[in-house]
Amino acid sequence: MIDLSIIIVNWNSKDVLKDCLNSIYKSRFNSEYEILVVDNGSSDNSAEVIEKQFPHVRLIKNKENAGYAQANNQAIGESKGRYVLLLNPDTIILNNAIEKMVDFLSKNKDIGILGPKIFRRDGSLQISCYRFYSLSSLFSTKILFTRFGKGWFYKNFDYNQTKEVDVVAGACLLIKREMIKNVGLLDERFFMYSEEADWCFRAKKSGWKVVFYPEAEIIHLIGASSENIQEEMDVEAYRSQTKFFNKHFSKKKAKAMKTLLFAGVLLRVIVLNFLICFKPTKDNKRRLQKYRTVLKWYLKH
Repeated sequence: MIDLSIIIVNWNSKDVLKDCLNSIYKSRFNSEYEILVVDNGSSDNSAEVIEKQFPHVRLIKNKENAGYAQANNQAIGESKGRYVLLLNPDTIILNNAIEKMVDFLSKNKDIGILGPKIFRRDGSLQISCYRFYSLSSLFSTKILFTRFGKGWFYKNFDYNQTKEVDVVAGACLLIKREMIKNVGLLDERFFMYSEEADWCFRAKKSGWKVVFYPEAEIIHLIGASSENIQEEMDVEAYRSQTKFFNKHFSKKKAKAMKTLLFAGVLLRVIVLNFLICFKPTKDNKRRLQKYRTVLKWYLKH
């Protein structure tokens, strides 16, 4: 068995995918690794580019978009590494981050999932550590409009310290294969979003630690493959949260959490309609359209 399998799921992200792969090849590795790219039926010639420009990549071609979880599971099933890195195509590896993560994970037997420090395109820090969903976090973030406190963001979180957390962002996850065998693969009922929260939830329930590791750093360009279908992705995010509630909580609690989500969306539509009367900016109009789309989905389901 080789040391590391790097898995990238791609959908119409040809240009950023090339940059991601180049950043991997420029990194230092003391261990043997493989790269698997799953192309989810891209229409931008992504598969052809990979075959021509990156011949050492193991390419899996799907005829249609199978979703993030299913595509990753395909590659995990074909991979050979003791450690599995799930990496978004819109990421750039900095300062040998992958090797640092592998080295740290290999020295800590109780850690199942490891996430790095993540920066945005402009160099600012991206929030990448979260608490699990709860009634209090939904109420504070969706109804009271608070970002921290009892929300699922950690208050005063020190992104310069290695810490155990509930959830690390799915843009870059290093996982022990031993944990996958113990906990299971990604839940394919999550087409996109919340699948990492579900995995972290199951991992911690089985006794594994989920850890944020700031010594490893990457850049995340955010949304490169979904920017052209933003409305669909907005709905998918809420749909995935609802699936998470139904899976991990009682019927009564899941219903209460879904009600809070719906109330939060409705409240934002009302507030933004009022705000646009005084401040009709493009951003406010975009946000209103987003929540209107999500509200329509809720009313149908």
